[in-house]
Amino acid sequence: MTDDKLTLEETLDAIKKENEDFDRSDVKAILAMSSEELDQKLEEQGFDVEALEARAKAREAEIRREQDRVPVWRWLTKVRGLITALSVLLAAAATHAVDVWRAAAPVVTSLAHAAPPELRQEAFTECGKMHWQSCLQKLDEAAQTDPEGDKNPDVQKARAFAKQQLER
Repeated sequence: MTDDKLTLEETLDAIKKENEDFDRSDVKAILAMSSEELDQKLEEQGFDVEALEARAKAREAEIRREQDRVPVWRWLTKVRGLITALSVLLAAAATHAVDVWRAAAPVVTSLAHAAPPELRQEAFTECGKMHWQSCLQKLDEAAQTDPEGDKNPDVQKARAFAKQQLER
């Protein structure tokens, strides 16, 4: 090899070519060198070490700027996630509002038309639908006309559970 400096293209071509005389011990020797020894060898070969370091630092800064830039798709993904979360929150709030409205709506039943067993059956149905206030109202109406039926263990369990759910 001559003492002439290789261009970047020539260096890349030399690296790409498979050379039969390639000696792995050269690579190991280079890797074993300290920074100072490597700088000295490069200077002996005619390279400007300071210029190489300046180019390396400039490239490193460029790479860091590219890494720090947030791609647009990440931003859009975050916005989409936020919109989804808000949609779920609004749906939950709307559902809660409907439940509050249903609980506040007066339930009109006539004691003359509904017998206590029917009222208790309706109360169990309301409890099954998680309409706790309506369930308790129907149990209370049935208890007014049939206090003995209110002692039934199933009625007592339903009443206690509905009260517990309303207290939450």
